[in-house]
Amino acid sequence: MMDGACGPRLPFRGDDMTSWFARGSLVAALALAGPAAANDSSAALGAGGLTLIEAGDIVMAEEDLYISPAEIRVHYVFDNPTAAPIEKLVAFPLPAIDLGAGDAQPVTLPAPGQANFIDFTVAVAGRPVVPAVEYRAVFKGAEVTGRLKAAGLLDLVPDLLDRSGPLYRLAPATRDDLIAAGLLAAETFDVGQGLQTFYVPQWTLRTTYYWPQVFPPGRLEVEHRYRPVVGMSFLYEGMLDEKEFIAPFCVDAGTRASILKRFKLDEVEAGVWIVDYVLSSGANWAGPIGRFRLTVDKVRPDAIVSFCGTGVKKTSPTTFTLDYRDFEPAEDLAILFIQAFEP
Repeated sequence: MMDGACGPRLPFRGDDMTSWFARGSLVAALALAGPAAANDSSAALGAGGLTLIEAGDIVMAEEDLYISPAEIRVHYVFDNPTAAPIEKLVAFPLPAIDLGAGDAQPVTLPAPGQANFIDFTVAVAGRPVVPAVEYRAVFKGAEVTGRLKAAGLLDLVPDLLDRSGPLYRLAPATRDDLIAAGLLAAETFDVGQGLQTFYVPQWTLRTTYYWPQVFPPGRLEVEHRYRPVVGMSFLYEGMLDEKEFIAPFCVDAGTRASILKRFKLDEVEAGVWIVDYVLSSGANWAGPIGRFRLTVDKVRPDAIVSFCGTGVKKTSPTTFTLDYRDFEPAEDLAILFIQAFEP
């Protein structure tokens, strides 16, 4: 999983996955790619948007991270070693989501068509906090935030199959302008009701949740949870031979053999789900993370999971944990789940 203070990259293998995924979710996921989420980080809100900065004296004393394909939960303990309160802007940036890559890299979207499309919640010292959210849109390297905001398409991830949603309420002239500019693509396909035309966003969405936080002297607990945007595909012939695909998950010969033994690659019987998590932003806090604990929950004992890490222990039929001290996150985390489709 991680380099640096934790030692060399070593493969971890297990049997894991979630039971509630089904074939039908592929249809509902046609519009997104680039799944993931990130560590909290100190930030500054400038004219150009949210910019991450270092947090000065604030130490991340503990991070307890739980990841499954259905939910991510994080419990932090921050430490202010000074005698005075320190106020910071705390940010939680999601990795960029390429809305135009969904056909090639479909993902499951927890809450399509909603502004809080991952059901993100925050609690500080046990009390709920409602974060602000910043959305920015980029197309071919150019900022298109203002244009999409004016069209009413910026502050949510559009659900392209929702024919009553904002993509289909656009004025014809606005829609035609967006298509001419390449920001929307009109595509025709059948989702069980005959051929229909759907509008597919082509921009990249960058989303950041943030809130002002006063860190009193001593320790402060912060928790958040959400449902991840999960990359998905069928397990197909040749996938395990694609080195660029399997390298981020440390799929070694033993894992490959287990997958081939369990699943027939020439039949559509298994799915591949990917959960990414941005750890490197946690390095913005003062010093290393004092104690870092990761729990990966496969949820279903008959699934297979693979990710990179050292010192991983199996703690239940579906969970695997690792503990690091004085952890300096230099790389991000990618977890591969393979599971049979439910009948």
